[in-house]
Amino acid sequence: MLGLPFLHVSLAGCQTLADSETDNTPGSAPPFARRTLEDIVGPNVSSLKELYGREIHVVEFTGNALGRQLVQKWRAADSGRFTIAHYGDSLLQQGGAAEMIRNKLQLARGSAGRGMVFPFKIAKTYSHNDFTSAFSGTWSTANSIQNPPRMPVGVSGFVAQTLDRQAWFTLTFETRPEPGAKKVRLFYMVTAAGYHARLSSGGRQWEQPLPLPQGGTTTSFVDFHVPRLGEELHFEIRNTNPNDAVFEVHGVSIENTRPGVLHHNLGVGGAAYQSLLEQTYFEEQSRWMAPDLVILDWGTNDIVYRNAVSPNLERTVVSTIRKVRAVHPNALIMLTSAQDMYFRGRPITAAWDFTQLMRRLAAENNCLFYDWYRTAGGRESMLVWYAYEMAGPDHIHLSTHGYAIKGDLTAQALLNTIKAVEANSRLDALQVRPMRDESPSSVSAWLKAAKPTRPRPPIVGASGLPIVRRGPGSPKR
Repeated sequence: MLGLPFLHVSLAGCQTLADSETDNTPGSAPPFARRTLEDIVGPNVSSLKELYGREIHVVEFTGNALGRQLVQKWRAADSGRFTIAHYGDSLLQQGGAAEMIRNKLQLARGSAGRGMVFPFKIAKTYSHNDFTSAFSGTWSTANSIQNPPRMPVGVSGFVAQTLDRQAWFTLTFETRPEPGAKKVRLFYMVTAAGYHARLSSGGRQWEQPLPLPQGGTTTSFVDFHVPRLGEELHFEIRNTNPNDAVFEVHGVSIENTRPGVLHHNLGVGGAAYQSLLEQTYFEEQSRWMAPDLVILDWGTNDIVYRNAVSPNLERTVVSTIRKVRAVHPNALIMLTSAQDMYFRGRPITAAWDFTQLMRRLAAENNCLFYDWYRTAGGRESMLVWYAYEMAGPDHIHLSTHGYAIKGDLTAQALLNTIKAVEANSRLDALQVRPMRDESPSSVSAWLKAAKPTRPRPPIVGASGLPIVRRGPGSPKR
């Protein structure tokens, strides 16, 4: 028992789970369900799946070693894990695209858990789409979009720090967690011995001391092994040492104890390629995650303000690849392109230039490449996405349906490439001809042909250009 009692917190929101997989207690959250594209967009999305079987919709690579490595790591998930560390900006932090990637890959290969989450409320930003957060105490925060961050950050891109001797934060999910035993890993930093953490969930509690870092590291982690979770995870932090000290939370990873795919959503709204280089604790915390595939999914904030690819961007991208590879020499790295977009009513034509740069750098640096610019529809396709309610009024961010489509197609591109290599183990390259304008096998072409929703007319100003409005998470200048 601890020397000092924990701050008493009501656990009325946590229900005790029965021995069965189903909790029928009135007032509890709905049971876990792995949503598909049809669940979100509707049955009329079935025609979009015609894109799935086409050779054009793939993750590209050059050199047969990359293809073989991808298949080998994917097959290893049968008895181990296929772990993805997915970095990005607000288009990822929102959570909708990440949910579809996670669901589709886990349906294909098994589920190793939910992955990384953070109490975003402390950082005064929005959570992923499937949970909310709350907290007590006085906290200071920083994130990787600051240059440099106000405090050192790690792999989640966020940090929250408190000097309070007692504080708490809570993560509340919209549904009960996936059934089964869990490992809940708390990434933290403390400056003195005497800290303890208590995790409460499903009417049960688990306590752990928070030791000082060892082995030359600055941060650390502690694992809570629990037989089953409720929809609410409540963390209480207590300093039992009479001296003043600091506690920091860097993230929480929710993992299953069985094999399968583990996808970490590491998106930070407003982030650009420089952001990973700003992560002081990337090396030590990333080693603990041990990713098999690292997806570098930035670009919007690198080009949107000046409608240009900075002369320094290539060097930044290469430095980011090298930083990842220094820690994970055997991990695969995947670069992506950015979607067509508009900013302050003007088209961001640099999205095409950015796509070309990413394709070249992927080939030169032995990386996979996913051309989302082409799949989404190329030049001026954002106008189509907005017309069919797949994008928001800022013509940058997507709607719930749009995020679902993006995530589903990203996962399918990976699956298509895996299937192609499995069918031909000597395949030494998989490349698609770059296209600046709309391809017949693109989302925008499908939207115009299938008309899944009633199109809405664009808002056009006197100049003839569309008038766009700032939406949640829109770039600020």
